[in-house]
Amino acid sequence: MAESSKRPGPGRPPSPGERVPLGLRVTKELKARLDRAAEASGRSQSQEAEFRLESTFNAENAVIDALDLAYGRHWTGILLALAKVGHHVGTRGVFLSQFKGEGHGVEDWLTDSYAYDQVVRGVNTVLEEFRPVAPMKTPPDTLGMPPFVYGRVGNDLARVILDKLKATDDRSVDDSARAIRQRLFPKVTNKTR
Repeated sequence: MAESSKRPGPGRPPSPGERVPLGLRVTKELKARLDRAAEASGRSQSQEAEFRLESTFNAENAVIDALDLAYGRHWTGILLALAKVGHHVGTRGVFLSQFKGEGHGVEDWLTDSYAYDQVVRGVNTVLEEFRPVAPMKTPPDTLGMPPFVYGRVGNDLARVILDKLKATDDRSVDDSARAIRQRLFPKVTNKTR
């Protein structure tokens, strides 16, 4: 007896790459946009929707890949952990401080003293989690600097970078500095130096 070419019943797990149905309801405006995009690309409506959904996931990966290229894998991991914790804590901090519902005013943490303080605590917790276990040693003085300078390198370099970010001369900053400036300065900082 010949094998049946029909697929097994609904309990069978799909094979890799096999298309499976997806129930989805959208607004008529979004459907019209999808139809126009499908017509322009030569894809079916279903293929266009799949392409666009997949592209959103690829975009997430592209951000992580770009961070890896710009700062290296360890910094990418730290930055993503800081962002995840900061976003979560900041949102909860605003909620507790102002009794705003989830999703409302989530970026207000930058201007809310309580929420900001909680974000700093959360970020410090993340950074401390990855602190090396070995005792810290002051670098050997090969540059002829006073010993106290070595304890301030992080603060001093951060201040130099922050001062450059606040500078009004746009020609002196790179793209990442420009992006930081556009998102943070001058609105959310009250500090001057």
